[in-house]
Amino acid sequence: MDRSNGATDSATTVSLRWLLPFLRVTGTAPGELSLPTREGVTPVELADPLARVRHTAMVGLLHQLMEEVNIPGLGLRAGARVEVNELGVFGHALRSCATLRAAIEWASRYVRLVHGSLECQLLDQGQLVRWEVRVIDRVPQPALVNDFMLAAAVSITRQLTGNCPPIEEVHFKHSSVSDPLEYKRAFGQAVLRFGERRNAIVFARECLDHPLVLAHPVLLRAYQAQADALLEELYRSEGTRGRVRQLLLSSLNLTQPSFDDLARRLGLNGSTLRARLRAEGTTYSEVLQEVRFGLAEQYMTDLRLGMAEISALVGFSQVSTFYRAFRRWLPDTTPRAFRELVARRSPPAKPEG
Repeated sequence: MDRSNGATDSATTVSLRWLLPFLRVTGTAPGELSLPTREGVTPVELADPLARVRHTAMVGLLHQLMEEVNIPGLGLRAGARVEVNELGVFGHALRSCATLRAAIEWASRYVRLVHGSLECQLLDQGQLVRWEVRVIDRVPQPALVNDFMLAAAVSITRQLTGNCPPIEEVHFKHSSVSDPLEYKRAFGQAVLRFGERRNAIVFARECLDHPLVLAHPVLLRAYQAQADALLEELYRSEGTRGRVRQLLLSSLNLTQPSFDDLARRLGLNGSTLRARLRAEGTTYSEVLQEVRFGLAEQYMTDLRLGMAEISALVGFSQVSTFYRAFRRWLPDTTPRAFRELVARRSPPAKPEG
């Protein structure tokens, strides 16, 4: 469920660097796109890792490329051409992490520096782990974007570690496959599953301990300080809804903040916070429900968590209250049915030790 307001979602921004791999594959010159007139930026800004455009505009540009070129597996090929060094402080920090696990966890926290509506999460499933990525706003994603994100995850992993851990499975949200050979070329012997709830790559848990070839703890601290400043600036640019959402995400698993407490943390009184959210086309209740449902979806994919624990993690004191909320979010299913579906699609977890 996405309760995001359309106007707010359309303002979500993406790094202009997102385009570079596609331009490499298609051989398209930046000036051939309608970018300057539509977004008020110039092709020269492709050289600036901080330059951003609206998410809707980026998807529109990718649609334009698809219409103008006929390249099988465009998203897969572009994902393979992602260069970590071109991602600015985000990429430099990734390279400086100690292990693959540390890099993925760092990316989960700071991915908004390259895509304002992208979230990723690492789920431990015994001997296997799932690295999930999802777009949280309401901008429709063409299949090539799913392909691009997953191929990019593999490419980045290869650059960080010096090789690529064997991929067991790759999960795609889209259901159609235009060219199976391109998927085979991109992911080798991995099992491909289409029409899944989330985009994800699945690989052996032991790969998380793989050291990175350019690990440097001192540089990582410097990059993280810069990343924190950039992330704070990004939050401010996203308006009140973005700040409310981030505060809820960071605190729901500890204690549910009251509306007045959240307003104080934003330096506002309750009336001002309500007015600002109303001006952005939403309410505190709508943002709270959006965050709760997003977290519930994530936690329910971890089969080690019981319903009582999940209820508490998303801010409900009673399991029955969580069940009623879940039926409002997804009227056609129940938490139990949803969990059973997850169990059927997940690899069996083996006990450790």
